[in-house]
Amino acid sequence: MTRIHSLDEVLRPVLARIEPLEPVMVPLKAAIGWCLAETLASPISLPARSTASRAGLAVHALDLAGASPHAPVILMAPPHRVSAGDTMPPGCDAVIDPNTIAQLGPFWHATESVEPGHDTRLAGHDLPLGALIGEAGRCITAETVLAALRIGEEALPVRRPHVRIEADDCPETFWLRARLSALGFAISTDGDLPDVMIRWNNNAPARLALRPADTAWIEHRSGCIIVEVPSRIDCIIAAWCALLLPVFAALTGGTIQMIEFPLARKLTSPVGIAEIVLHRLQDGMADPLASGDFPLSAIARLQAFSLTPAQLEGFAAGTQVAVTPLDKPFL
Repeated sequence: MTRIHSLDEVLRPVLARIEPLEPVMVPLKAAIGWCLAETLASPISLPARSTASRAGLAVHALDLAGASPHAPVILMAPPHRVSAGDTMPPGCDAVIDPNTIAQLGPFWHATESVEPGHDTRLAGHDLPLGALIGEAGRCITAETVLAALRIGEEALPVRRPHVRIEADDCPETFWLRARLSALGFAISTDGDLPDVMIRWNNNAPARLALRPADTAWIEHRSGCIIVEVPSRIDCIIAAWCALLLPVFAALTGGTIQMIEFPLARKLTSPVGIAEIVLHRLQDGMADPLASGDFPLSAIARLQAFSLTPAQLEGFAAGTQVAVTPLDKPFL
């Protein structure tokens, strides 16, 4: 009889042998969704000089202190007219409405006071020198790329695992490829030894205390992490959640995202077996769609998953559970 191994017993020694991959540079717009390999800080201040955020008159705010319609302040020089985005003239730190200043003879009368910085973007307002843009191990977002573009970056350092899928083309393979592609991983069916090899095995006995992937397996062999899983989509999803994502996090230096939500309904689980639970997120709650056996109707609505530890029988309704979004598994 084949021995049943706990998830931790099988996964922990594999993770212990993994070293993060060497970073490679990838074009900015192709890096969204990948894990940043090195912390990115701004080498410049943005804007470099203060700029007007609206059209009007550029002034030195202290020159207008106390100005009002009943007690106008006299300016000895004409204010500078600026448009939105213009660099502020030397000595000016605010923009005011042109209607608040009128010329009377050789002088200009201001009838409204303003605070320094009014309707301007001061130097360093968007990005002070050294401002943190992205942390190592965090997911690169469109906002990260926006900031990187503004400071003149053309590429970002990422760790990109090479994954080989040894399986025939089928809907299950398509799902796996789509998930791997969304994380920016290199996918192949042959070639050099990959970092991770995923292959179908429909003849293995039950050997892993994981539902619904009790015939799945993972091991580190000759520098490659091999994951075997039956070609059933529910088993593939369970292996993705419990085996592959921890491996990818270790290879990329990323951190699996776990967000707490209250359970919409009671959740039961057999003791002694770790169980993947599929969830739909709505109304601020995690609604369990399926556990143990995933019908396609539940998979089609899948938004997040949770892992019920082997030592627990489940959770009562309203209990806070940590779930991982399927579309954004890393922080």
